[in-house]
Amino acid sequence: MKTIPATDVKTYAGGGTNSPYFAARRSNTAQTVANDTYVTILFDTEILDSASTYNTGTGLWTPGTAGRYFIFAQVCFSVNAGPDWDSGTIIIDKNSAGYTDTNNKHSQAYHNFRSGGGSTDSFYASQIFDLDDDDTVRVQFQGTWSGASSNETVGYGKTYFGGYKLAWAI
Repeated sequence: MKTIPATDVKTYAGGGTNSPYFAARRSNTAQTVANDTYVTILFDTEILDSASTYNTGTGLWTPGTAGRYFIFAQVCFSVNAGPDWDSGTIIIDKNSAGYTDTNNKHSQAYHNFRSGGGSTDSFYASQIFDLDDDDTVRVQFQGTWSGASSNETVGYGKTYFGGYKLAWAI
């Protein structure tokens, strides 16, 4: 039987901490999105940020420590009175790669045949990522609706983005 020092167990088992971690939300001020265009969502209010590595101005999170991370996002999409919306896609985007098979995305199709009024729906995605200390993660959203010249909105305090370390780099 081999004895393993406690420091080695901590190193191989993930360190016993889920830091760094962060959580941010979109404030009660909505962010405008254009029809059929991927837009980086700016989560402008930090809830938690253990290492001060989330940037509210760019919407990018850089972990600062290599590891395996659980990342999640929810986007609340609102269509104002009049236009019907058809579909939406949320992307958790690593290193600004955009809509690729290496990033997690959730799509939803919805057809609303109403004559007026507003509609609000939420999109959620989560993924486990292996991140280096200088990798970045952001959330993008794309919606399509009738009335291509109009803009719609995301946010209203119901749009979240966060993550935490599960283990040291594998």
